[in-house]
Amino acid sequence: MPNDLDKARYVSFTSLKRDGAPVSTPVWLVPFEDDYAFITDANSFKVRRIRNNPKVTLRVSNVRGRVRPDATVHQGIAAVLTNEQLIGVEALMRKKYPIGWLLAIQIGDAVRRLRRTRASDDVVVKVVLST
Repeated sequence: MPNDLDKARYVSFTSLKRDGAPVSTPVWLVPFEDDYAFITDANSFKVRRIRNNPKVTLRVSNVRGRVRPDATVHQGIAAVLTNEQLIGVEALMRKKYPIGWLLAIQIGDAVRRLRRTRASDDVVVKVVLST
């Protein structure tokens, strides 16, 4: 497993639109089952793009998704996992990002209360890197 991804606080996750145009988003990433995983909203555009084309890339980035020119590009295949893996990945996220995770949960809950909406379903996206 690549050391740069293991240590990264943020990773630029790039998936492809139907027309092949790349779309990058910064995500928190954790090692999971000898690969990598992150959590996202089940209705997110990332999930839709993955279902259309599972080829993705990962690069170490900053919080805004900016990637250094010398950053290694890791290619892989992404898959949306069932809810059974969600609890395990959440635990890994809480361990790697303790303060950020707590803040993200609190802010998300506050926004949902203000908008008077329900919590959406989260899913795990697992990325298997190409060798």
